[in-house]
Amino acid sequence: GGGDINYPYKYWTEQATAAHLKWPQKPLFISETGAGGIYEWDNASNVHWSQLYQSQVLFADVYTALNNSLYSGVSVWQFSDSKADDQDTNYCKGCEYYPDETLCAYVA
Repeated sequence: GGGDINYPYKYWTEQATAAHLKWPQKPLFISETGAGGIYEWDNASNVHWSQLYQSQVLFADVYTALNNSLYSGVSVWQFSDSKADDQDTNYCKGCEYYPDETLCAYVA
């Protein structure tokens, strides 16, 4: 099954409210957020650990931080695991992108 994309919005909103009540004069920053996308994981659906799910969670995290005045910023954790060397990268090929997008449609 797919991941719950509504969860990040709810979670970060609850965290901001709770932190603001306890420390109303302090800025709140979302640090090193992400969903742990695994490089080359089939991202035809938004299953947990897929790069599609990771990109959706990151969008929700950043959107929430940028649209909630209680947050002062957000930093994104590495998008996905990386290949260790050129041989592995050449073996696994690259990413096929959606037309006119920067999102990976499928990792060959």
